[in-house]
Amino acid sequence: MMQLLPSTCNNSNLQHQYRNFSFYQNNNNNSYNTFHPNQLMGPSYQIYGEDSALTVRAIPPEFRQLPSGKIVLNTANSRGRLLLQFNPRSQDGRYQWDQSIRFALSAEEAASVFLARLDPQRLYMSQHSHNNNNNNDDDTVTIAQPPNTVAVAEIVRRANANNFPDPTTPPPRFDEINSNDSIPEKIFRARLQDDGSVHLVVDFERDGIGGQEPPSNNETRGPIAIDLMVGEYHVLRSIVQYSLPRLIGWSAMLDASLEQSIEKSAADVPSPHNYQGRNGGEVPF
Repeated sequence: MMQLLPSTCNNSNLQHQYRNFSFYQNNNNNSYNTFHPNQLMGPSYQIYGEDSALTVRAIPPEFRQLPSGKIVLNTANSRGRLLLQFNPRSQDGRYQWDQSIRFALSAEEAASVFLARLDPQRLYMSQHSHNNNNNNDDDTVTIAQPPNTVAVAEIVRRANANNFPDPTTPPPRFDEINSNDSIPEKIFRARLQDDGSVHLVVDFERDGIGGQEPPSNNETRGPIAIDLMVGEYHVLRSIVQYSLPRLIGWSAMLDASLEQSIEKSAADVPSPHNYQGRNGGEVPF
């Protein structure tokens, strides 16, 4: 396992631990309290940081079968979500699995944050452009900076205290819920740093002041932050990219549609996807 420089923790008992990809270990070369009690419940990706742990899970979409046999999403809000769970780390170095803040991202939000706004290619293009601009050679080709080189993303959730959703289930559209000024907002922020690592933080804020009491009893007070190393972030981006078509149900419904088409073709039954007047596989446009 590849080791980096010793971590810098405030607790003197933790000064000699080393950051490894996706887990911590002490100077006896043994894994240190990295077992997640629910890590075997479905696919998940854990990242163990200096002050907190991040668990990434997928909430699958919900389907139903029509009398015709066609598979469709159960409801308009039945799309899957990418669930981020943040757990703090105590002063004695133990991850507090019974204390967490969860933030569920829609497919569009996950794509916007991790694949678009926090694209490492933006950082490369920005630095390359900056270096070229400092070159006095008139023949130097300058790479134009992207329109928005500030690689920062923020998502805000607003909800009524009596209707605060269970973060383990796909939440409703929060912008359609009547907000209450006395209820803190749940904030998720992500920032791409100069070295290619990514800083993530979740918190409850009121009037821009963080560390507020959460409106849900099953969550803890923030903020909880974690820094993802370059390798960890690239793994997360790969997970997001692979999961997106599956979260919206595209992959499952496309596979079902293809299977249905193959079965009907084998039975010499016209496919329901064929257009009238189509001859011998003619493309209808």
